[in-house]
Amino acid sequence: MESPTITAAERVGRHVRAALAEQAMQIRELEPVLGFTHAAVSRRLSGQIPFRCDELIKIGEALGVDPGRFLAPIPQQRTASPSPAGAAA
Repeated sequence: MESPTITAAERVGRHVRAALAEQAMQIRELEPVLGFTHAAVSRRLSGQIPFRCDELIKIGEALGVDPGRFLAPIPQQRTASPSPAGAAA
């Protein structure tokens, strides 16, 4: 289960940022894809404004990825479990 402090819009923005990084693309390259200013794209990536479905489809097409991946939960990072009391380290 993901942290309750992250909104759905923030989660989607994180996934889009990750996909951009995988393709070695810059945020500015999404501006003409979406028809938005840099500020508008940045607000969506930060989760201040949610992406619309049609925007995610355009981004998926531009990046060559399934836009459904932008809606996936963010995997939780596992933390090391402490050793049981009395166990050898």
